[in-house]
Amino acid sequence: MKATATLPCGSCVLCCTDNQAVVLHPEDCDDPRDYGTVIEAPHPLYPDRTIYMLPHKADGSCTFLGPFGCSIYAKRPAICRTFDCRRFALRVDEVKAEVAKSKGTARLGDKVLTKGREMLKKHPL
Repeated sequence: MKATATLPCGSCVLCCTDNQAVVLHPEDCDDPRDYGTVIEAPHPLYPDRTIYMLPHKADGSCTFLGPFGCSIYAKRPAICRTFDCRRFALRVDEVKAEVAKSKGTARLGDKVLTKGREMLKKHPL
């Protein structure tokens, strides 16, 4: 099981209210049966696999967000236990810096993505 984040969230629940995908990770002890109704979808990289996500309320907040915070805090999914908005902000800034540094240079990822899109047009899956 992944370690729990040590972020002092206080009363902040922004990550629970912004229509964020809460993907369950069975390998980290998230049993989809523990969360009632879940959304099942094909894995974006491995279509023969299924991913499970928590549903959202109409306002985009997590179905388990109550008036006083997480109603399943003791059994919250691994992604919720480990998410740290500080690390997220740092990583986004790092990626932006890498992109800015590499402007004008081709990267394998860009080429492969472009080719993949071309191939999808010619040969849909």
